[in-house]
Amino acid sequence: MLRQKITRKLTLILFALLVVLIGSAITMQFLFVSRFHTTTDYTRRRMETIQERTPLLHQRGLSGFHKKDREKIDRLLTAFGKENSASCLLLDNNGVVLGQFNFENQLSGQFVSYAQKLLRSGKIYDDAEKPFRIQNGLHFPTRYVELWDTMFLHDWETDGVAYLIVISKEVHTVRDYWVFARFSLLAMGATVLVSCVAAICVARLLTEPVLRMERTARRMSNLDFSEKCSYHGKDELGDLAGSLNFLSEKLEETIGKLQEANHQLEADLTAQKELEQMRQSFVASASHEFKTPLTLLRGYLEMLREQVLPPEAQAEAEETMIAEIDRMDNLVLDMLSLSRLEVGGDEEPETPFDVKEVLNEAGRTFADVLKSRGITLKQTAPEEACVAVGNTEQISTVLTNFLSNAMNHTPKGGIIELRLEATPKQFRISVFNQGDPIAQDAIKQIWEPFFRADRTRAKNEKGTGLGLSICREILKKHGSEYGVENTRDGVLFYFTLHCVPSCNAITKGE
Repeated sequence: MLRQKITRKLTLILFALLVVLIGSAITMQFLFVSRFHTTTDYTRRRMETIQERTPLLHQRGLSGFHKKDREKIDRLLTAFGKENSASCLLLDNNGVVLGQFNFENQLSGQFVSYAQKLLRSGKIYDDAEKPFRIQNGLHFPTRYVELWDTMFLHDWETDGVAYLIVISKEVHTVRDYWVFARFSLLAMGATVLVSCVAAICVARLLTEPVLRMERTARRMSNLDFSEKCSYHGKDELGDLAGSLNFLSEKLEETIGKLQEANHQLEADLTAQKELEQMRQSFVASASHEFKTPLTLLRGYLEMLREQVLPPEAQAEAEETMIAEIDRMDNLVLDMLSLSRLEVGGDEEPETPFDVKEVLNEAGRTFADVLKSRGITLKQTAPEEACVAVGNTEQISTVLTNFLSNAMNHTPKGGIIELRLEATPKQFRISVFNQGDPIAQDAIKQIWEPFFRADRTRAKNEKGTGLGLSICREILKKHGSEYGVENTRDGVLFYFTLHCVPSCNAITKGE
């Protein structure tokens, strides 16, 4: 709409202006300019005929008249003027009128003054013996043509020289009018065509920068700053286009910062919401974990107080209460450990250590228990020394937790495999156990506090439900990749450690 409004309006204005100007120029050409140099053929032939007839005035006695014979001169000029349909004027050297004839009131006082002025200035001699056009007071050409000739009166020896001026109105024939009309039509057609093309070109030239800026501004209103105004003229429009591009860049930069801040705020709010949900879930789970043993302890204590418990059952009750207290104590210790890991407190320095030695120590720790349950432990590791950087105690905690979970979920006669695989940049440690797979929807939640995939078996387990959560925080601090996946005949837990390229071996006691 903007392009149609501006371009169309400016085109119409320029078209009208050009038509008026060129039309005025053509009109001036016809009415004024052409008269300086153009005389119709008919008028030219008439003036030539009059010029050939001027000697008749001498034959009719003009040369025998004196300057004071005004009446005789007027009668002679009147007869000559009527015969030739022209006005006649006879002047002396000083421009004094000796006689005149006004044909059809064509000889105005202005024309007489013009002839006298030419005579006194001597300019009349420039057009001797040829017709020339009379000009008005504003020096515009008129429709009257005159010629002059020198006459000698009877007293010419005593300043008897006179000048005959014959004035005739220019006559346009039908053919002349047809030529003018035809030329006018052609000129007007050419004027309209040229004006139309010129108006369209000029309108496009003037409105194109404005339209470019309008397109850029419209994109900016839609928050699209990819296109900049390409007009770089050294004028006010160029300055405006530069200001518009500068504004676009600033808006793009500001909106980009606002979007980044908004994304960061959304991320912070999401993290805060997730943290709040985790906190609520942790409190609920922790409350549930403490409620069961506390309820059991309360029941036993009330029975002991009321002395309703048989003597033979008191020892078993005391053992149960001690076990529940130990379990709550372990739970509190695990919760404190998890809290310290999450906030990064009490961090011990990471040092190089022999990964195979840590795995062997973990295997020896579980060897007797696994043997009593009929579970076989297999260990595989590279022959060369495997040195990694980390906290040995924390890595041992992860291995102990993984092996403990594997042992609790491996059936009698099953196999647990502890594997160490080396790559140029890291070690991959995995614990595989035969047994039932973990439900697919539980794999992502298995690292959450107090989560147990099998709630029925969880009641018989002595764990606190925080082991894998503690492992997750430890492995995050070591920059390790970790995870759990189901295999064809069991479950595989794994994590990675970074190598120490400069250390090929580590001796015991170092």
